[in-house]
Amino acid sequence: MPPSVLVVGGGIIGCATAYELAKSGCRVTLFERATPGAEASGAAAGLLAPVGETRRSDPFQKLALDSWARYPDIARELRGVTGVDVEHMTTGTLYPIFGAEELREAAEQGRFPLGREMGMRVVEGRELRDLEPLLSPKVPAALFVRGDQWVNNQRLVTAYAAAAAGRGVTIRTGVDVTRLTAEGSRITGAAAAGESIEADRVLLAAGAWSGPLAASLGLQLPIVPVDR
Repeated sequence: MPPSVLVVGGGIIGCATAYELAKSGCRVTLFERATPGAEASGAAAGLLAPVGETRRSDPFQKLALDSWARYPDIARELRGVTGVDVEHMTTGTLYPIFGAEELREAAEQGRFPLGREMGMRVVEGRELRDLEPLLSPKVPAALFVRGDQWVNNQRLVTAYAAAAAGRGVTIRTGVDVTRLTAEGSRITGAAAAGESIEADRVLLAAGAWSGPLAASLGLQLPIVPVDR
């Protein structure tokens, strides 16, 4: 029998993982305390900008770049499966530059391999105004990152939830998981709505609410809502 997986949390991570697990043949049940995308996944800006403050390659940056590279195919797949257009855009981003030091750093960043891969370059004068006519005249230059992308994250989580349901995932909304259950070192399920749900595997994707659930197993996850 295919393995059963319990997913706790109906944001983009929870719904996307549930979809992919179902595609691989798993029996998946997803619990969401409100509705899919009701928290951080619905409030995000939707900007797919994998270049962080560091120019060095590290595991997190590699993960970000791998994720970024998958989005065009993901957008097409979700539209084909659900009919939902996640409004994927690839027009790039302008980052205003103020002062000679910022200008020097931006020009240097564009010369690195990652900068070249992402299409990073400094734009000034008429070219800058043509790219963004409404930009303040007080902005003399900007770093243009051609590789930055954008999606409508509300539509993205809606599409993933619909795709997961279409693959047979059971999505239970308005159900608050109160604790995780375990036998020895193995997590066996969760308690929710007065019932105990068992599964072969449990994925904790509850975002800022993951801490108390981890604490029910004696684990510490220092995660809190961003407004605290």
